[in-house]
Amino acid sequence: MSLIRLETGSSSLEFSTTINIVLPSDLNKRDKMKFLLLLHGYYGGSNDWLTSGNISSYADKYNLMIIMPEANNSYYTNMAYGPNYYDYVSTEIFEIITKTFNVVLSKDNTYVAGLSMGGYGALKIAINNPDKFKGVASLSGVCDIKRMYQSRIDSPRDKMLKGTFGDFKDIKVPDDLYLSVQENNLDNLDIFLICGKSDFLYEDNKAFNKYLSDLKIKHTFIINEGDHNWDYWRENIKIVLKHFFE
Repeated sequence: MSLIRLETGSSSLEFSTTINIVLPSDLNKRDKMKFLLLLHGYYGGSNDWLTSGNISSYADKYNLMIIMPEANNSYYTNMAYGPNYYDYVSTEIFEIITKTFNVVLSKDNTYVAGLSMGGYGALKIAINNPDKFKGVASLSGVCDIKRMYQSRIDSPRDKMLKGTFGDFKDIKVPDDLYLSVQENNLDNLDIFLICGKSDFLYEDNKAFNKYLSDLKIKHTFIINEGDHNWDYWRENIKIVLKHFFE
């Protein structure tokens, strides 16, 4: 296993940013390598899955390149008053990885996952770009961004959300997952949701699961014991990886 900290300029963001990348040890198997875009949560950063999630140990096990970008508190969105993080993570990062490592990311070998805000980002990116991903996993993800926004009005986070989305009434595709599901063909996308029963986002995850079920969209939803913390994500990323790669 090798860890690379890539400092790169981004045309989408219009500034330099960091991507942490874990490579498997045997690069002779490059043609069979799989790729996981792994997203951090609110208040988090590109180091989180390394320092708190022990993610590097899975690169060799699954012949997996793990790509962890920096997205600040952007909700992986083309912000109303800020950088275009959605364009960066959904499109430009593929170009950066392809050119830097001389690899081919395709629908057959590429996955995206994340926790909390990153679970929302993973779902948003995959649902709106189903031609790029074989699978998507949300761990304790924000599934209803409008409800999340409304619940934070007049809170300290209100100013940040206004800068990100503008008025919550204006949130549409690709930022509204419910609308995005209706706009895209998800027949060949492996959708995986997992959330703990004690998580404050549990009810939102249940509601999104029901919505997908009502639309007869194939997906997996796992409910188990746990809360919104690294003890939960560190253990349950194992379930996600087993689902995708074993």
